[in-house]
Amino acid sequence: GTSRQFVPMAWAKEHYPDAYYAFFYAEKECAEFKQNGLKVIPYYKEPGDLIAIAKMASKVLCTDSFPSHLLQTAKKECTVVITEVIPDRVISPSFEGHVVDSEVSCHPCLHMTRVVPCAAGYFECLNWKNSKYVDNIRKALA
Repeated sequence: GTSRQFVPMAWAKEHYPDAYYAFFYAEKECAEFKQNGLKVIPYYKEPGDLIAIAKMASKVLCTDSFPSHLLQTAKKECTVVITEVIPDRVISPSFEGHVVDSEVSCHPCLHMTRVVPCAAGYFECLNWKNSKYVDNIRKALA
């Protein structure tokens, strides 16, 4: 996915400081989260590593990125938060978990470049600063 499809570090620290955050070990955000006092679980070799981590968790939150496809089938207590695409593009018809849809007017994201800031000038998806979106995440994880 693009660099705007992950949970921003400042948001994670404010809303879920005691959660565990799984990253592919080589992603720079893995080190950033760890340096900021968040609990990080790096995974290494294959997608199955991420599935194994999710199965140990009581609940899972993921963005509309590649891991969401795996986690929708591996974990019933999974919440997928929509940041860039419409839910029909990433949510399986058999998914039994929760979907938190985008709440911002620029959705679906038309600025799909893989650079930060995006073509619209944002460093992260505007949903993370939207109070209704955040409340919907809290409700889904309650």
